[in-house]
Amino acid sequence: MFGRIINKLKRKATTATDGVLASTEQEKVEAMMAASVLVAYDDGELADIEIDKVVAVVNSTEELEQMGEEPLVIFDQYCDLVEASPRRAKLDLMAKLEPMKDDPTSARHVMFLAIDVAEASEEEDSDNVAEINILKEIARAMDIKLSDYINTRGTSPGRASSRA
Repeated sequence: MFGRIINKLKRKATTATDGVLASTEQEKVEAMMAASVLVAYDDGELADIEIDKVVAVVNSTEELEQMGEEPLVIFDQYCDLVEASPRRAKLDLMAKLEPMKDDPTSARHVMFLAIDVAEASEEEDSDNVAEINILKEIARAMDIKLSDYINTRGTSPGRASSRA
């Protein structure tokens, strides 16, 4: 699967300054990628548009871009986990979100990325119930309210977030 992501990269290869992420940075990146994968696979499969969104966010977010390929390697590992065992993966990925309870700023960044991935697949997926449900679960795991980010009453993530 890593080939799918690498083929989408349209940037110069950069390397992390030390190659080792600080513990809190590592937790944040893992939470961001876990939330992305949970939303991307909400319908049981990963769409190219969802991969494109994750790659675009990584490439346009300075703190993620400075880490080189690390975020996308993590994303790819989590995708492999979902494809191997979806139920086990969900438990493991939800656990990656828990450390964000102690860091509201990072939790907000994780939530924004999850919503971005949900919005990316919105045109292909007319039924957004699964997206809203997984977004609610992600928010709950981090002790935040999805309603602080989007209107969850029957509207899609994209249309709702522009009003919130």
